[in-house]
Amino acid sequence: MYATIQSEQFDKFYCSVKAEPIIQVEEYNVYELVDSIFPNDIIVKTKDGKEIIFRHIAINNQSNGYLFDFDLKKLYIDMGLCRYSKD
Repeated sequence: MYATIQSEQFDKFYCSVKAEPIIQVEEYNVYELVDSIFPNDIIVKTKDGKEIIFRHIAINNQSNGYLFDFDLKKLYIDMGLCRYSKD
């Protein structure tokens, strides 16, 4: 089953994720982007020109969304208020 996460602040930011969180902690849930035949990784360019690839989105208890660094287990970029809806 799948779900959609969409930012209220950044109307162009929305993604399809697996409906069940892969990490659940008291402060937030982490969802994985769905697998696709099309490239759907989220790529962020840093100030020094490097690219960071994200495949996970976290939503905290106040419905704020974050790009989530799975390797470091850390919230990365705040996407503001987000809506989570099952497809």
